[in-house]
Amino acid sequence: MAKKVLEGKTTGYKYHPQLERFKQQRFPKKFINAYLHIIHQEATSRGYLFDASKIMFTKISSQITINTEQLAYEWSHLQKKLLIRSPQKYAENKKTSSVDTHPLFSPVIGPIAAREKTS
Repeated sequence: MAKKVLEGKTTGYKYHPQLERFKQQRFPKKFINAYLHIIHQEATSRGYLFDASKIMFTKISSQITINTEQLAYEWSHLQKKLLIRSPQKYAENKKTSSVDTHPLFSPVIGPIAAREKTS
């Protein structure tokens, strides 16, 4: 869905906060393809089906910076969803002391993004 938004092929989710990090790049479509390529590799290694024909592989030599508090916020948000959707995965994650960041992102010390709707 994010890829379609960045390609202008849908009207929904145009303002989703997580898309902002891609929109801020000089070549957003290249970054979303690089992101999805790595997601495809991970999904395949876990035995999931993921249609790679929709991804145009693009080599990216730079990273997108992401604030450390933003990462923590997103991890917490995921955990809240997993508590309901997959209690087993939630419990598994609770034992994790650190979380790997997607290789496209470079963590930097900083706050939660202003675009987030926190309460």
